[in-house]
Amino acid sequence: YVEYLREQEVSERWFRYNPRLTCIYCAKSFNQKGSLDRHMRLHMGITPFVCRMCGKKYTRKDQLEYHIRKHTGNKPFHCHVCGKSFPFQAILNQHFRKNHPGCMPLEGSHSISPETTVTSRGQAEEESPLREEAGLAGETAQG
Repeated sequence: YVEYLREQEVSERWFRYNPRLTCIYCAKSFNQKGSLDRHMRLHMGITPFVCRMCGKKYTRKDQLEYHIRKHTGNKPFHCHVCGKSFPFQAILNQHFRKNHPGCMPLEGSHSISPETTVTSRGQAEEESPLREEAGLAGETAQG
C-alpha cells in the first residue's frame, strides 16, 4: 500500500509539471495543470471574477485586480527616488526610464491595498469590490 501511495504521488507530481499538457483547442502547451486550467477558461468563456462596481467579468484574478484600480485610484507601486505612486508596475517602470535613467524600482515597491486583495482561493474579502462567481459558462471576458 505504501508503494502504491508513493507511485500515486510521483504520478501526480509528474502530471502537475509535465511540459506536454496541451490545450485541445489551440495546441498551446503548459508545464502545470493549473496553467492549462486557467487557459481553458478563455476558450470556454468562463469568467468567475466580477467587478462589484460595474459588473465586468474576467477569466483571471489579476485581470480584475488591474481593472479595479481604475475605479479606486489605488496606486500601490511607489518610486523610491521621488515618492510618486502609480497604479501599475509598467507605469512605474516607464517613470523610471524617463525620470530616473540608470535607476531601477526597488523590489517590494508594491504595496497591496485591501480594496484589491483576493484570497489565495480567488475569493474576495468582505470589503473588496472583487467578486468571484464560479462556474459561469457562456460568458466572455470583457476589458
